[in-house]
Amino acid sequence: MFDDIGGKFNCRLREQVSVNRSTADGRGIITFKLVKLEAEYDPEVAKRLTVGRLLALQNVKTKDGYYSVYELADRNLMHYSMLTLDLSQPAAVRREFMDLIEKDWEGGSKSTWIEIVAAPTGYLMKLEDEPKYVKGEEPLLVGSAAQLLDDEALRSFFCYSGSDSALGDLMIEGQKPIPLTVNMENLVHYHAGVFGYTGAGKSNLMAMMIRKALETMPDLKVVIVDVSSEYAMSLLDVLYEDGRVIIANRLRGSDPKEQSFDFMHRHVMPASLTSLNDLVRQAVYRLIVDERVKEIELPNPDVESAMRMTTYGGLLEVLGDMSNDKYTPAQQKVVLPVLINMIRARAEERKVELGFDGEAEDIEIYGDKKLANEFEAELDKAQIRESSALRAMAASLKSVIDVIRTKRAGYTLERSLTEITSPGSPRLFVFDIADTRRARWLSSYLVDSLMKKRRSEYNDNPKILLVFDEAQEFIPYETKREDYTDMSTQAVETLLRHGRKYYLSGWIAAQRIARLNTNVLQQLHSYFVGTMPRPYDRQVISDTFAIDDVFLDRTLNFNNGDWFMASFKATNTQNVPVFFHAQNNEEILVRRIEDIAKSM
Repeated sequence: MFDDIGGKFNCRLREQVSVNRSTADGRGIITFKLVKLEAEYDPEVAKRLTVGRLLALQNVKTKDGYYSVYELADRNLMHYSMLTLDLSQPAAVRREFMDLIEKDWEGGSKSTWIEIVAAPTGYLMKLEDEPKYVKGEEPLLVGSAAQLLDDEALRSFFCYSGSDSALGDLMIEGQKPIPLTVNMENLVHYHAGVFGYTGAGKSNLMAMMIRKALETMPDLKVVIVDVSSEYAMSLLDVLYEDGRVIIANRLRGSDPKEQSFDFMHRHVMPASLTSLNDLVRQAVYRLIVDERVKEIELPNPDVESAMRMTTYGGLLEVLGDMSNDKYTPAQQKVVLPVLINMIRARAEERKVELGFDGEAEDIEIYGDKKLANEFEAELDKAQIRESSALRAMAASLKSVIDVIRTKRAGYTLERSLTEITSPGSPRLFVFDIADTRRARWLSSYLVDSLMKKRRSEYNDNPKILLVFDEAQEFIPYETKREDYTDMSTQAVETLLRHGRKYYLSGWIAAQRIARLNTNVLQQLHSYFVGTMPRPYDRQVISDTFAIDDVFLDRTLNFNNGDWFMASFKATNTQNVPVFFHAQNNEEILVRRIEDIAKSM
């Protein structure tokens, strides 16, 4: 339970301090509580005291077996003579002092010590046969001895015990690596976000977590809206086994072999796969031959918006907008409620279910001549002028009803939705859409359609996870109607606010947090943070989880694959900073591609 590092770890609590700063938005003040401890200097002790280590501190309930658990945030090597050494002293004197200090480090001295800064985890440890952690906080005993928790105690504190879904190893100096296992179902169900600067490895981490989620949850389906053309290659082995790639632009080539070349040219190839070019091409070739790559004709968003006016829901929207328009004449506003009720009644006659907000679903009005006649009759009864907007709408309604809309041939969005919501169809769907405007429209369409289907036919099988990489394209802080960011932002926000009730979940990844919709960020229960150079971005996460800035600042020294994690649901303890080195998705991918090549 405790690790005294061979009797070398002797540490005591020196003081408690509070640090105040403004919140990232400047609207309030946030306070962080820290403690400072002193440990005897020893090279082995200094090496083992890495950020993320846990300390057990004595409190007023320690006699009953309770210790306060604190997490090491920083440590500095100190020498007594350095405290009084400053520029007011001659340079020769300073150099002489520093020579003496250097000898003390080499030979050992009572004038040296290790200053440790630690932050509260919000947990108490109960000493039993195995350590038991409970939420709570008790007054600390200043001057009392502190203990260092051993590797097994670290495992039981951070790692979810009921899972073998390891995302990587804890970045803690120990006797052997400690795998970070998480509750994958909670990580999916309660939404997550991955944030890091360019080159931090966001897509690598996201792809690895997606494959782990699919392995752990057999009833899960994953839908990726990919605007950067990365995931078809990063998850090629999963797609080969049970996936679907949906592309908006037809592959060039007269046969699958030529099309496989074009497919590879369109997608980002992970660096580790370049030496396996021929094997990758064979796998892509099989994807195309097995019809796992589907070409889809995405509608033009502007045209599709106009076509919505041919549905009952679209008509209700138009009349609702007219009711709210201050320029609509009072005479027409009086008749609008009558027309709205008439359309709703007509929709019910045709067995069109009403949505949760009282609006009719998007069922087309073609052939409904009774609707056109009743609409015009109501206008006659109200003596609406022939030159009015409502009369023009009635005339358009008559002409639209007589038109038969041709259905799209081939693979359609409706077909993809059927596959996504059916338990027996492919489990991984990658929508490879390079046009960001269409990708935003598609994200809105997918979320709205899935929410409507689950509301009308409640079902928890399959569970569906939607992934939005390059989230700044879908949920920016400032939205516009003309580029469809208003549609995508509203859709993703709805998904994260209400999707859990219908087993619809969301993961997002982005370079920065500052420019994202804050309402969306507040719905994420798990954050993964890589290197983020801008202080504001780190402060937003610090404010969200009430985690001291010193932990987030450590991310500036991260190597590729190093991540900071904070979660309310996925780890064994809530809202405690975790530093880990993630498994490399590319290494897993290379092994799987080689196995696929052997089986061909």
